[in-house]
Amino acid sequence: MNIIFSQKTKKILVSCLILFFSIMAFQAVLAEDYGLEATAGPSNLNAGEKDISQTIGSMIGAALSFIGVIFFILMIYAGFLWMTARGNEEKVGQAISILMQASIGLIIVAGAYLITRYVGETVIGAFLK
Repeated sequence: MNIIFSQKTKKILVSCLILFFSIMAFQAVLAEDYGLEATAGPSNLNAGEKDISQTIGSMIGAALSFIGVIFFILMIYAGFLWMTARGNEEKVGQAISILMQASIGLIIVAGAYLITRYVGETVIGAFLK
């Protein structure tokens, strides 16, 4: 039986396989125990109760991790687009634009986080003392 795939079908198949194996590798890393308690010191990692600041901090950490993953994916996509441009100035320009926009977005998010952390530590810390 001779199956002939079109070029588009081959690209989709390869992309799905790469995505599948990337997800599987990511899950294997998540399954490892790196001893966060020993690294971070004594904390309330296993405590049943969390106050609102710990919950919000966990949510912000998860959001920042997600933004980092999006940034990484955009960088990979822009690099792939640039490498496959074959001298096409339009594709190179698009790749540079994606690189610049992703970098600016990451800088804005990091700046917002730093400002929020500073304000949270100084203002809220002053009220709690």
